[in-house]
Amino acid sequence: MNAATLSSSESTPPSYWKRVAVQVGVTLLVYLVVAYFVVPQLWKTYAKHRPSFDDNPRLTQTSDGHPGDAINVALIGTENQLIAIMQAAKWHPADRLGIRSDLRIGVDTVLKRSYDQAPVSKLYLYGRSEDFAFEQPVGNDPRHRHHVRFWRSKKTDRGRPIWVGAATFDERVGLSHTTGQITHHTAAEIDTERSHVIDTLQQTNDLDETYKVAGFHTQREGKNGGGDRWFTDGALAVAVIKENFEGESDTASESASTRTQPNSPVTESKLQTERRVLQSGSTHLESIVLEMQKLAMAAPWRKSGYFNAEQHDQVENLLFRFLTCRHALGELANHYRDNETRYASDKAKVKSSAIAFNAGFRLILADASLVNAFRGDPVAIAKLNEEFYRSRIPAKTYDRLLLGVTSEEQLKFLHNAFLLYTEELGNSDSSLARVVQEKSFYLDLVKNTKTIASRADATVQELVETESRFLPTLDNQLRHTRVAELFRAIAC
Repeated sequence: MNAATLSSSESTPPSYWKRVAVQVGVTLLVYLVVAYFVVPQLWKTYAKHRPSFDDNPRLTQTSDGHPGDAINVALIGTENQLIAIMQAAKWHPADRLGIRSDLRIGVDTVLKRSYDQAPVSKLYLYGRSEDFAFEQPVGNDPRHRHHVRFWRSKKTDRGRPIWVGAATFDERVGLSHTTGQITHHTAAEIDTERSHVIDTLQQTNDLDETYKVAGFHTQREGKNGGGDRWFTDGALAVAVIKENFEGESDTASESASTRTQPNSPVTESKLQTERRVLQSGSTHLESIVLEMQKLAMAAPWRKSGYFNAEQHDQVENLLFRFLTCRHALGELANHYRDNETRYASDKAKVKSSAIAFNAGFRLILADASLVNAFRGDPVAIAKLNEEFYRSRIPAKTYDRLLLGVTSEEQLKFLHNAFLLYTEELGNSDSSLARVVQEKSFYLDLVKNTKTIASRADATVQELVETESRFLPTLDNQLRHTRVAELFRAIAC
């Protein structure tokens, strides 16, 4: 070692090395704290904020065990928050399945009317059907709609439930590829519907965050219970509702009650809707009756003595359309008879009665015309009396229609209603006469009603005269209470 080096080493003060040692120690301490305390804690917080979905089922099931729709969305929030944010995002709670809702879908599909709360079929997860189902209609056709079902999972996130859901888009109505039943067919691109649900929720500005769980699905494609193909990129979309979000729904029961709105009064706007339904429903019903009359005249089954598969499907299709259209007119006819119906004015009540009378007479004419078309054809009558499982048409439909239009009560109603209607029109001071003078639509409607009523009376009388050999008055009276009950199953 030379003198210069020795001189430099000896000149370095001890405090320098002390500072170096302190800096190294501090750096090491910071590293140890960050590596062994801060980072693990951050990961714990992250893991807590982003719950695991590893043990969650990936697919729902139908009631008979077929694979259902794929799980593709999840929401974190209380039950009230779930309901409130879905409604804020313009999603409608789906009605429960039942005969009335089934007929409503059929009517609205034929007439191309929107049914915002149309029910969805039940799917199963965790051994139970969905806890909530929501939907968004597309235009005025219930064949097309967005819908999503939610199940409450067994997990929570910071004390709030985690809801997993299956979102799909209904493309059309058709027969199930697996069961043959009438069902909605869904679009294959379920990721598009997943994005739609999240996008609509984000527009409410009531979400804390959204993120995706990549690789949630290892099976990237499959078929649902209806036989419809689906495919996905495998991700689960998760939306976290703000903890302080309350919305307009304080309880689930209050939210459910919004499905049944109070009986609002009949206004001019509602009357215009009734007029459109009357015009559209009448046109469809007349067309269907004409198709059935042509089919009855051709009667291709007479040679063989039975209906082949194509003829069976044709009759089922026509009968289903007939019943759904007559249900639409039945709603109009029965609306005026409902004691709970309120009207914005006396004039509105008169107008509603004019619409109801026209709808009522059209129903009688349609029923009598259908019955008359197949009268004397035992093979066709037997077919019309069958139960059609796919369309949920009950058995004995032809007999119900026949006994309905030929019952003593129905004949009295037709006669008395027409007399009352004519009397009201003949009195220039009556409310009906004044409405007719003011509105050209109601003048045309009244003229049309008189024509329809006359045709209905003639058709019914022809049936009564023909069928009197088989349905004596006493037998008709004894049967009527049962007939009325069965007939209401179609009309309601």
